Amino acid sequence: MSRCLPKLIRRSLLFISLLLCPALLYAQDPPEPAPPADPNSPCTRETDEFKQQTVTRCEPLAVEVEEHPAETMYRVRVLLGRLDGDAYLLVSTVSDSWNFLRVDTAYALIDGENHEFPLMEVDREVDGRQVVEQNALMLTPEALDALASAGEVRVKMGQAVLRLPAEALNAHAQAL
Repeated sequence: MSRCLPKLIRRSLLFISLLLCPALLYAQDPPEPAPPADPNSPCTRETDEFKQQTVTRCEPLAVEVEEHPAETMYRVRVLLGRLDGDAYLLVSTVSDSWNFLRVDTAYALIDGENHEFPLMEVDREVDGRQVVEQNALMLTPEALDALASAGEVRVKMGQAVLRLPAEALNAHAQAL
């Protein structure tokens, strides 16, 4: 149990830090992030000297909804990130109804190769008549390496199948 505690704490802190990123879905023009170490990098890195954590977040990417039983998903965005050593893919959706309640596993086809990831709820809320859901897929090092060179990336969460922009994900995965 004590070996799991540091990882549990890191994951908890990941979700807390992700909750502080609501501009991912709502802002038309997000505030300018702190400049990355490499001006050509799609990712920004921040270090919290008090918590001794480093968070890296890449720019949000628009996603194509390939399959969904109801045509109610208006906006889907993903971003790759890393909290200290743990990589994640954050999936944010805006729709008319709940899509991922009681969904705890996501499946991915990365260049035809099957991957399975725990799907963790980051945030869920109702905003007027819209439902906003944010979920994180915790990526293995092998999956992150596969994303860095993938030609095709598809993710299934619940009944939704999403086609991710492989070329942009390549650059983001390499920058992490």
